[in-house]
Amino acid sequence: MYLLDTDVSENQPWDRTLTDMLYGGDDHYRLCQEMVLGVGGFRLLRALGYQDICRFHMNEGHAALLVLALGEEKLAAQNQSDSISNELIETIREQCVFTTHTPVPSGHDKFPEQLARQVLGDRWWATY
Repeated sequence: MYLLDTDVSENQPWDRTLTDMLYGGDDHYRLCQEMVLGVGGFRLLRALGYQDICRFHMNEGHAALLVLALGEEKLAAQNQSDSISNELIETIREQCVFTTHTPVPSGHDKFPEQLARQVLGDRWWATY
């Protein structure tokens, strides 16, 4: 088990609070936490040398942004950066398993497009 902690001196003061509490804060705080878990968790696994992972398990939407990091990695391997093909989407889909223990709408995070653009940035938004 690896624990992600944003309270490190290299981070800005607000970013350092992202792992202070679970299920707290507003939508912006929550989406940033999901970036840490999904994208940060993916990058941690790669940095630790886990290159041959067959399946990524995402419980609820907490780590769902992992698919963005996986897509970015696959695009880079193909020397592409502007768009993703349906074939690549299927490859990513086959590598990901999603489970939920809260199969009701209130159990799934939804974020306004403006906030998603703010947190994800134009680079991520334009690619997918």
